[in-house]
Amino acid sequence: MKTISRYIMTLALLITAVGGAWAQDYYINVDFDPYYHPEETHFNCMIMSMEPGAIKGTLELSVDGVSKGSFGVDGEMVFGSIAAIDAGDHTWSAVFKPEGGGSFNGNGDFTIDKVHTSISYNGSTSINMGVGESTELDVYVSPDGPDGLSYSSSDASVASIIKKEYSYDIYIVQAKAAGTATITFSFAGNKNYKAAEEDITITVTT
Repeated sequence: MKTISRYIMTLALLITAVGGAWAQDYYINVDFDPYYHPEETHFNCMIMSMEPGAIKGTLELSVDGVSKGSFGVDGEMVFGSIAAIDAGDHTWSAVFKPEGGGSFNGNGDFTIDKVHTSISYNGSTSINMGVGESTELDVYVSPDGPDGLSYSSSDASVASIIKKEYSYDIYIVQAKAAGTATITFSFAGNKNYKAAEEDITITVTT
């Protein structure tokens, strides 16, 4: 009797500490990696029962009303991954179907944050070029290299810049005439990535 009482008390403390929902005989809670990743989103699900014993069956997981697949359950914790979920506020719902029969639901809310970014460039910020010469710059947004890096020249008649064809992160600067121009790279962010806090500026003297 004391063992059962301690077990129920432990369950009560866990439920007080975390979100989730009791679904009749089972407590179901799903936690998601709180940061956006382009490859996949990881999650872990905790399933507890009022009655001690093995927890086995199938977990069906949905996010924002869209099914994300079924996962085998063999114990209180289920770890898995699903297709990447965009940053923002979301809702989850889960159906646990134990081997002995029945169907038990849980649901909740979660948030995935945008990723902090910076612009990576390892070259010199001051370049001297002869008129008619060109040079390549290796510039990209990190981490993960999202699209949307902007680039411009303060005076394209002195030094122009284009992205190299079929290249991921190479940009070509071409000296057009004598003078000085500033090449600027910036990233304004998008739905999954925050804007870079600092631009990259490169002074070109021809």
